[in-house]
Amino acid sequence: MQQRHVRFALIALLVAITLVAAGFLWGASGRWAAEERLAAVERRAALTEARRLALAGQVALGRLNFGEAAGLFDSARVAAGSAADTLQHGGFTELAEAVRGAAQQLEEARSLAAALDQGASGRANTAIAALDRAAADLETRQP
Repeated sequence: MQQRHVRFALIALLVAITLVAAGFLWGASGRWAAEERLAAVERRAALTEARRLALAGQVALGRLNFGEAAGLFDSARVAAGSAADTLQHGGFTELAEAVRGAAQQLEEARSLAAALDQGASGRANTAIAALDRAAADLETRQP
């Protein structure tokens, strides 16, 4: 009789451990999917921020406010660098390199704007086009 109770207790313990482990894995799988969706949104947001700042710099150039444009291009360069790091960390190496190229174009646009050169607009256009291509490529590669 005693042996039967021990066997029943062991079976109940194994069933409880199995249920807890299954529940943990089920919950963790949902969390992993949510974390991946969050990372995808963060990658898109980083690219969008760099593009927004570059476009704002172009507007400042249109108003002939070269100082503001230089500051905005520098902020866009920093945002593009951050976006490239985010992409690199997410495993999108080619896109990260393209965004780093856009950051270089934004640095050149900043330098030209600081020198009161309207050619900054061309560099900014090149950077914005590169950021747009990276965003489009990112959309096609998202899960």
